[in-house]
Amino acid sequence: MSKQKNVEVIGDIDELLDWFRGVQQQVQEAEPLYPNPNSLKALLKEQKVMNEDVTGQKNRVRSILETAKKLMREMSTVDVTLIKQKVDELRDLSNSVTATCLERKSALEQALPLAEHFFETHSDLAPWLDETEAKAEMLEIPTLNVAQITRQQDKTQMLLQTINDYKPVVDKLNKTGSALLKVCSEEEGGKIEEIMDFDNSRYNNLRELLRTTGDKLEEALQATSKFTDKLDGMLQALHGSIEQMDTADPVSSHPQRIKEQMMDNKNVLDVLTKRSTALEAVKKAADDVIKAGTDQPAVEDIRQKLDRLNDLWEKIQKSTKNRGRNLEDALTIAEKFWNELNAVMKALKELQENLNSQEPPAIEPSAIQEQQDALQEIKQEIDQTRPEVDQCRQAGQDLMQLCGEPDKPEVKKHIEDLDSAWENVTTLYAKREQNLVDAMEKAMSFHFTLQSLLEFLDSAEEQFASLGPVGSDIESVKAQIKQLEEFKKEVDPHMVEVEGLNRQAQDLMQRTSPDQALSIREPLAEINRRWDELLKGIVERQQSLENAILKLGQFQLALDELISWIT
Repeated sequence: MSKQKNVEVIGDIDELLDWFRGVQQQVQEAEPLYPNPNSLKALLKEQKVMNEDVTGQKNRVRSILETAKKLMREMSTVDVTLIKQKVDELRDLSNSVTATCLERKSALEQALPLAEHFFETHSDLAPWLDETEAKAEMLEIPTLNVAQITRQQDKTQMLLQTINDYKPVVDKLNKTGSALLKVCSEEEGGKIEEIMDFDNSRYNNLRELLRTTGDKLEEALQATSKFTDKLDGMLQALHGSIEQMDTADPVSSHPQRIKEQMMDNKNVLDVLTKRSTALEAVKKAADDVIKAGTDQPAVEDIRQKLDRLNDLWEKIQKSTKNRGRNLEDALTIAEKFWNELNAVMKALKELQENLNSQEPPAIEPSAIQEQQDALQEIKQEIDQTRPEVDQCRQAGQDLMQLCGEPDKPEVKKHIEDLDSAWENVTTLYAKREQNLVDAMEKAMSFHFTLQSLLEFLDSAEEQFASLGPVGSDIESVKAQIKQLEEFKKEVDPHMVEVEGLNRQAQDLMQRTSPDQALSIREPLAEINRRWDELLKGIVERQQSLENAILKLGQFQLALDELISWIT
């Protein structure tokens, strides 16, 4: 019956191995991830169906592995080796296929919304670029007409404001595109990069064109306008720069975006540098008008405008320099945080995988000690990682102090993920440590009881063997019965120890691997055999003594009757 069961289990295992190999091949030969929402929806639907099938077969695997585990406890060492190889192969293959299917499903679920957002953003951006490029090409640099230059400056400023308004859309395109590149194949990723490069190039060229147009308009205005027009134009230009600084995006938490913000801030400084000469000329002319002082209302108006001009110039200089320093500080911390976060999360993941891959607690004290030694090595790695975790957490908190409000939730979420990963590792370690301590206590208790019973059986067997043959007279047999009763009183209390030893062994064997179970099954069987033989021997000797006393009693009665008849 056991052999037939063995054949059935092996047949089920082979069937599942063939099924999982087929699924593994399907996943390996599956279509790559295309950055097309419709294609991704179809692939995701197919993958979900496959994952449901894998989950169903995984339940069969658990049931068969449990049956195989029970069967191996009852089999010989040779048979256990054969079925254990197939069990290990099935466990590893099913886990590998399940993980691969889950990874592909996760990648598809990530890629689909990214692709949808990317192409939606591209679709919004393309017509706006077409329209804005057409408007920018229509701008001309008038020559000697202040009113026209002013109107063109207004149009240019409006277009520049539109450019700034669409910066979040471009950022969204770049962010979703970069994320999409990570989950798509290299060939398909090239198409995404072409779209990103093309849209970014158009956006940057358009922004540069409008800035160049603005500079040319400023130069034309300064060359053609009267002094008051120049002064008003300079005030308007500085007001525009102030407004640009006030509406600048909050400091980002991502190094690449911070570098872009630093470049934007540098562009503002470059514009101010270009305007410095014109500013000094306007200020000198204003001083000359004030010194002449012929028209007091006009002089006062010029003085007020000049004071306002100086205030705006100092304010924008201070604002751009402060923002530059803030961006530099943020860039340093951001690079430090993201680099450390990636390294620490990788180390924590490896520690968690290492702890999860540890074998179940052994049942031999020496083997448990080896497992405890291995756990101590993992603890050293955990202790070495702790300062890195603290340092990364502090870098994240520092980054939250420097970046703007929109980016703080993301940084906070990563810090929480870091803390969660750290807590998972320390919890797994503590659980493993306690399990090994409990296993050591149970193993020591089992082996102590085992050794105690072995010593008792050696002594009891020797004592039983020395009881000698059954006596030939009633008195000697009665003495032997009393001697056997005394011996049985010594033996009976150890029944509790034997039963307890068997319970301990069953508990240990259920908690460990079949190989480990074999190491205690044999000595336990020997203890049980010797105990049963000792009890059997006591019962048989008791029966022999009872029979002897019965026979001797009948003989004595017959003898007494014979003597009475003779006399």
